[in-house]
Amino acid sequence: MANCTKLHIAMFPSLAFGHMIPYLELAKLRAQKGHKISFISTPRNVDRLPKLPPNVASSIQFVKLPQPHVENLPENAEATIDLPYEKPPSPLIDIQDDRKKPEDFTKPPKWVPFPSSVAFRLFEILRIFDSIAGEGSHTSDLYRFEKAIERSDAIAVRSCWEFETEYLNLLKELHQKAVIPVGLLPPTAYNNGNHDDEIWKPIKEWLDKQQPGSVVYVAFGSEAKPNNESIELPDGFEERTVGRGVVCTSWGPQLKILAHDLVGLNARVMEEKKMGYVIPRNEDDGAFTRDSVAESLRLVMVEEEGKIYRAKAKEMKEIFGDWEKQECYIDQLLSFLVTNKNLIKGSRMEE
Repeated sequence: MANCTKLHIAMFPSLAFGHMIPYLELAKLRAQKGHKISFISTPRNVDRLPKLPPNVASSIQFVKLPQPHVENLPENAEATIDLPYEKPPSPLIDIQDDRKKPEDFTKPPKWVPFPSSVAFRLFEILRIFDSIAGEGSHTSDLYRFEKAIERSDAIAVRSCWEFETEYLNLLKELHQKAVIPVGLLPPTAYNNGNHDDEIWKPIKEWLDKQQPGSVVYVAFGSEAKPNNESIELPDGFEERTVGRGVVCTSWGPQLKILAHDLVGLNARVMEEKKMGYVIPRNEDDGAFTRDSVAESLRLVMVEEEGKIYRAKAKEMKEIFGDWEKQECYIDQLLSFLVTNKNLIKGSRMEE
């Protein structure tokens, strides 16, 4: 793009690391195109974000916006990770939904015109139903989401046409607004000096000794919490598991691990596309057993029945790993912003 079309873009993601991390990846990809980014969040959240790679550090400015005191929120709670599970905001659901009872949400909504198995499990909806429905004077999350969409000029989605064409088309039809997939925003890899090398070296040495396709990569994510206050491993755990696995308790070199030929499957909630297998859980409280975990892993990694999951993972790797295709999605978003910069100035795009 010509110099006259360079943008200064303000980004203010929702206060959850599941939003902030992809937003930061999008910021880095935009900065690589020569645009200036002001990344806005609370002081504590900014300090917890991964460090910027040197090639974009000068183009991204972190703006620390102090969070005012909010009644009933714990002290220093600046992201959903700082809240008890029952108080994070709910997932996003269209306001036209006619489902009223928790049990209604365990089936796909009627406004999805194609076959779909995407729905809540009962234990999931029971935990967040009050925030979805609205209690007394409480404004429901459905209403908040619908108003945000209504006042937006476009909807940018972390996805791609090759992966979920039907859902993207449905989103456009429901809201009658431009829907712009921004690609899958995989974390950008860069060398963080000795720190990265110290973490990656023992992991690589262990991976190199394993059989092809025999390794399961388990990441608890930035939002996961144990069901008690302790975050320490049991005494002697690492010694007892020597040779069977490697534990990384810091920001791990995820791209390097997933790119290693020995890693067989990175399971996600992709059951509908046969890319992931959901571990059987108790429908009332979501509990699962160690036996159900072991049986599920055995199915997707070893047994004949799990061949389809292994095949689908390899198939989608071609889409997820196509950097040229993902770059095109970023270019399309930037093109929209440049073309409509006068329209969206002072407005917003809904994530």
